[in-house]
Amino acid sequence: MWLSFHALAQQCLSDFDATTATETFVDNNNGTVTDPDLGLIWMSCSLGQTLVTHSCICDADELSGQQALQFAHGYEFAEPV
Repeated sequence: MWLSFHALAQQCLSDFDATTATETFVDNNNGTVTDPDLGLIWMSCSLGQTLVTHSCICDADELSGQQALQFAHGYEFAEPV
C-alpha cells in the first residue's frame, strides 16, 4: 500500500513591500495582470467576482486559508500569456 502526502506552507517575507502601485501591473487582456518585477501572474478579480469594463462585480467567495490552498492547487483560470 502506498500513501501520498502533500505539505503546503506559506512563507511571509518581512522585507517585502505589501503595496504596489497599480501602474506596475501589465494587463494581459484575459482577466489577469502580470507583476513584471516578481514575474507573477494574478487574477484581476477575486474568486466569485467577474471583471466587467475594468471593474470587479459580484461578491468575492469567502474561503479559509486551507480552502484557498486546496482550490488553487491545479486551478487554471486563463490561457497562458
